[in-house]
Amino acid sequence: MQIVTDTRRPRSVAEPAARLNARLARVLQLGWLLLQIGTLALVVTATPLLHAHLQTITPNQLGEISLAQLNAASGAALVRLGVPLNAYATAAVAVEWVFLLLWLALGTLIISKRSRDPVGVALAFMAAPFGSSIFARVLRDNHPNLWPLFLANDVGLAVAPVLFFSLFPDGRWVPHWTRWLAVVLIGSVVASIALGAVLGDLSFADLSLPVGLVVWPIILGAQVYRYRRYASLAQRQQTKWLLVGVALFVLNGVVAVVFLLSGLAADYQWLNYVLCYGAGFAMILAFGFAVLRYQLFDVDLVINRALVYSGLTLCLVGLYALIVGGFGALFQARGDTVIAFVAAATIAVVFHPLRQRLQRAMNRMLYGERSDPYRVIARLGQRLEATFAPSEVLITLVQTVSESLNLPYVALTLGQDEAGPVAAATGTQGPDGTHFPLTYQGVLVGHLLVSPRRGESQLAPGDRHLLTDLAQQAGLAVHGVQVMEDLRRAMAELKGAREQLVLAREEERRRLRRDLHDDLAPTLAGLAITAGTIQTLIPTNPAKAADLVREQQSAIREAVSNIRRLVYDLRPPTLDELGLLAAVHERAAQYSTPELAIRVEAPAALPALPAAVEVAVYRIVQEALMNVLKHAQARNCSVRLTLADTLVVEIMDDGKGVANDHSAGVGLRSMRERAAELGGMCTIERLATHGTRLIVNLPLDAGSL
Repeated sequence: MQIVTDTRRPRSVAEPAARLNARLARVLQLGWLLLQIGTLALVVTATPLLHAHLQTITPNQLGEISLAQLNAASGAALVRLGVPLNAYATAAVAVEWVFLLLWLALGTLIISKRSRDPVGVALAFMAAPFGSSIFARVLRDNHPNLWPLFLANDVGLAVAPVLFFSLFPDGRWVPHWTRWLAVVLIGSVVASIALGAVLGDLSFADLSLPVGLVVWPIILGAQVYRYRRYASLAQRQQTKWLLVGVALFVLNGVVAVVFLLSGLAADYQWLNYVLCYGAGFAMILAFGFAVLRYQLFDVDLVINRALVYSGLTLCLVGLYALIVGGFGALFQARGDTVIAFVAAATIAVVFHPLRQRLQRAMNRMLYGERSDPYRVIARLGQRLEATFAPSEVLITLVQTVSESLNLPYVALTLGQDEAGPVAAATGTQGPDGTHFPLTYQGVLVGHLLVSPRRGESQLAPGDRHLLTDLAQQAGLAVHGVQVMEDLRRAMAELKGAREQLVLAREEERRRLRRDLHDDLAPTLAGLAITAGTIQTLIPTNPAKAADLVREQQSAIREAVSNIRRLVYDLRPPTLDELGLLAAVHERAAQYSTPELAIRVEAPAALPALPAAVEVAVYRIVQEALMNVLKHAQARNCSVRLTLADTLVVEIMDDGKGVANDHSAGVGLRSMRERAAELGGMCTIERLATHGTRLIVNLPLDAGSL
């Protein structure tokens, strides 16, 4: 009944991360230091050039090098605000410096704390080129003869990200063949940069772009493969932080494209600039957390909020662009205050309900339907109602819980032991799990085992409350399944008992036929022949006839004895002559010896019992006392008959006791079959001190069976 959906489980402890040897680490530290010096030289050289560049107005919607470069509309707006262009350029350069210093601080922190971590070193080498990319572009456009400065920047910007995303998070190549893809991509980039430096008119992207379009999706796909198949829980936390950073980078590009296509880039360039650098600063923090402090915050909550507000930003920007662009095209108006007011009012109206819808959708994706317990319980009830086979109820239960709450593993065990056998399970079991008891009318019937979501060390309080409520509902379903299983087993046992009863009857008939045909019938036939011989001999040989008569009398007595034996096997005569109680007392007296004292405890009288019950009780008592006499080595034995809703026969001795691993012999099987034939039960147990107790329960209406 168990479901297994994944043969691998996430590891709670990661394999040791790859580490660089000390000599190589020192060489890389020296190379990183030289890169920082070169970057600072590049930035210092390019700062006046960037300041002058930002004071020029671009004829395009966006700046050729930096988003901070103003277009005509933005420049006019700046003039209306009374802000000098020189002051604006100084502020924009300061922002670029802050952006650079944040990247350099991240690289310095990593290279000082993780100098032997390949992933950290790759990120440290990536930091300076990322932070100085705008300065490098300005320097390349204005002073191409200073190519050694921006060439190192280009190489670092191309090589370090490939190594970082290929080795993240543990510094290993997973799968192993991805190292060759990285070599191909890095080789193509370096070759194109070298050709560009030699020829002077060939950009490095011209040759490396086709290779990158093929290799980069494979590298990112390898990260997905690593996350699903090999990453430990801690490494998955790191990957989630990396995902936050990449998502912010992609979101930045999407917002820029939306602004460009909608025509807003010309009128609202400042908003695009703020969003771009805000995402850039957040990306620096996310990358830093991914390498250094990935366990400091709940990354799932960060992802939740980031995705909600990213989606909200995209929707609102798109809506604003649609309204402004649509009404502007309709009324042939551009930059109209009324249109802008209508767009702002529309956004204000839809902001709150849109945020709520996005939040609910994100919560459902990350946490399932935890916030809507009624829907979860209703879905569970509907699925259980539609499940006809009892064997599918438990599977349906765990699948519904797993799907509704987005849990990686849900299992159900039966019985009072938490470590009992698993009756149904779905998903991949994690290292930690929480047990929820399943009860029915105060009786513990099983446990619900739940693993927290990947990246979570334990279940949230909301999950616990909902699972507690679900456990109460599931207890009824589990009890129903147990009742159905017990009924199925009882029906199977009843079927087997009836088959044994039919076989026993047929065997009894066969024995009676054999005794009558092979023993009694020939005896009677011989008596008839002998009687004819006697009749013939009486006139001629009276003495011989007298001898035959005496033989005839002996044969007749033997035949009568056989007939009585057959009758006794069918029903002991003592039951008709003395009754059940007296017959039991008589049998106990017969088996009593100086070494074994047998006493009978019974009511003074019994009501009229069905004949089948009387025979079963007598035979069971007879067989049990015979076993005590032959095997128990007991000194005392008691036979107790009590009458309530059923007739209870209890036979107890103080002998050596039955073995715990005993196998039923012919006598015990016979007693159990006699009880089962009448719808009763026969059990035998070893007493705690010493001795054995046999208990037989027979229904009083068993004679109607």
